[in-house]
Amino acid sequence: MVGCVLCNAFARTPTLWSEFKVAEPNQNRPDGFLHHEQSRSHLEALGAVPPADDDAPSQQEFMDCIDATRKGQTCLPGCGRQQFRKEAFCVGEAKRIRNRRAWKDAVGASLHQDARKNNLVVRFQVGTSDMRRVFGVLGRGDLGQLAPSTAGMLASGIARLMSL
Repeated sequence: MVGCVLCNAFARTPTLWSEFKVAEPNQNRPDGFLHHEQSRSHLEALGAVPPADDDAPSQQEFMDCIDATRKGQTCLPGCGRQQFRKEAFCVGEAKRIRNRRAWKDAVGASLHQDARKNNLVVRFQVGTSDMRRVFGVLGRGDLGQLAPSTAGMLASGIARLMSL
């Protein structure tokens, strides 16, 4: 088993690294050590960042997560891989909640479909009663082996996306 002496001595909350329980092969590789070195818990134990007052990430950390996700990154300095995934999940859930509320308050909506190379993407635009416009992606799907140019195939693809 592998662990971190610094985290063992100074970490506020126990982790696999602070308890010398790292046994997974992907964490024992050099990039696993690098991710731990850049994690918030390790940096707090090192004294490089102040301890967080609460366990919730700040608004700036969420914005950094959104920017990193758009760039295709899976980790940020000071944010472990698992925390990054959780933040990205929270951002996605917030967008889904916003979209559901917009559909509930909708006075008008339009769907835009794009079918290329047997992939279907359905985007939407919703107008609410308080004059807000909300844009988003309703869904993505594979049209399968059938020709995407037929109206029936597009209709069944949209119906499949709506049922998900």
